[in-house]
Amino acid sequence: MSESGSPADRPLFDVLRQLRGRVATGALELESGGTRRRLFLREGELHLPGVHPLARQLRERLEALGRQPALARDPGEPVFDLIERIAEVLADWKPDRWEFHEGLAHLPAELAGPLPTARLLMAGAVAGLDDAAIEARVAAAGQRWVAVPGLPASRDPLGPLPEELFVLERLRLPMPVGELAADSPIPRAELLRCLLRLAAAGAVRPHRPGEAATPARGHEREFVARISERIGRNLEEHPLALDPERYRTLIADLLSRHGGLDHYELLGVSASATAVQIQAAFERLARLTNATRFGSAGSESALAILFERATRAYETLMDPERRRVYNERELIDVPASGPTGTRRETERREVGRTQFQRAQAYAGAGDFHNAILLLEQAVQTDPRSEYWAMLGRLQARNPAWKSRALESFRHALLTDPQNADAHFASAQFYEQLGEIDRARVQYQATVRLDPGHLEAAARLASIDERRAATQTKGAGLLSRFFRRT
Repeated sequence: MSESGSPADRPLFDVLRQLRGRVATGALELESGGTRRRLFLREGELHLPGVHPLARQLRERLEALGRQPALARDPGEPVFDLIERIAEVLADWKPDRWEFHEGLAHLPAELAGPLPTARLLMAGAVAGLDDAAIEARVAAAGQRWVAVPGLPASRDPLGPLPEELFVLERLRLPMPVGELAADSPIPRAELLRCLLRLAAAGAVRPHRPGEAATPARGHEREFVARISERIGRNLEEHPLALDPERYRTLIADLLSRHGGLDHYELLGVSASATAVQIQAAFERLARLTNATRFGSAGSESALAILFERATRAYETLMDPERRRVYNERELIDVPASGPTGTRRETERREVGRTQFQRAQAYAGAGDFHNAILLLEQAVQTDPRSEYWAMLGRLQARNPAWKSRALESFRHALLTDPQNADAHFASAQFYEQLGEIDRARVQYQATVRLDPGHLEAAARLASIDERRAATQTKGAGLLSRFFRRT
């Protein structure tokens, strides 16, 4: 069976999306100016001819990525860059006509794959679009967005990225883009790209006017299961930094009190908490209730109930309308307008300082994931140089987050150019990257601002000694060369 059409009828990525949706097998032939190209699909997934050099390269990168923890993956990984490049190539193809020939007979004898087709389709949704075009498409699609209930398990071997999970959880109920972006740890431009990618995968869609906002019961169960799965992966990659006795004490206290706590008390936040603070509080509680490695025999069912209740509290408080209704029903007193002037500034600094101190405690215990989450909140609450510098240090532990760490150190130095510790942290990172000249400049700034900083002085002296030795060696070689001549 064959079918044909032109890009005017259906763009290439739409054709691929439909073929994948019906799990088609065959060859998609593209004709442009007398040139023919072929894409091969088996059960809806793109494959490459087995002899194609790109097939081996992509397979090796996918295997390497598969050995990494899911939540440690970053869009800057080489395999994601390769997928983006393939999507851009496909987007640049401007065929005059396409034709799909269905059946195994149209496939070559040897195929390599499957390619991460879901990722290619997601990347294709934003390929070649700048931030303004992305913004226009999101605005044109609708004012409110919602996650698709009952979505079948994705065949994407790479799995969802952390920012995609964040968007899916926030869109548990319909939400305007502006509200989604508010308090989000993801920059707006990246958030909108993520939204369009998820829409291309069928995971989110515009909310239709007049459509019921309350999700079906099946979607609630899926929501709880999805979060439980994510928290489970998080615990595998970042185990709780608690001894079993301390864990059992915390759980016993929660189980004895949770029946009489409101949503805010259960999560441990104030009635004026921001979305970011609610998100972080829920993450901490969810990790506690899912940490089965501590052997809480006999309390599994109680912990499951506690987790479900925490999840209901989280989804209620993350949706402004449901939160307003809940506050009214439970007579929760939330000031119509918060503190102003000096009092507001003082409270903001106190919240930031608390987040920073808790991040220090997490980092000291080896829980870098939660430490980074808290520091990201702290720099939004009160962007102080020392908060940015510590965030950069922790991000620098992940080789894939080099650009994030550099950006954090840049913020630290811009926020307070006189902060010697920020200059020292930047210097260490530049030296780690092998950028010795930049490291030397930052070590010099550290010593100038803090003459008693012995470690910075020692590192600076070491760099200068190595440079002097290199210059002397070079001079010796030149002298011997000219003597020989």
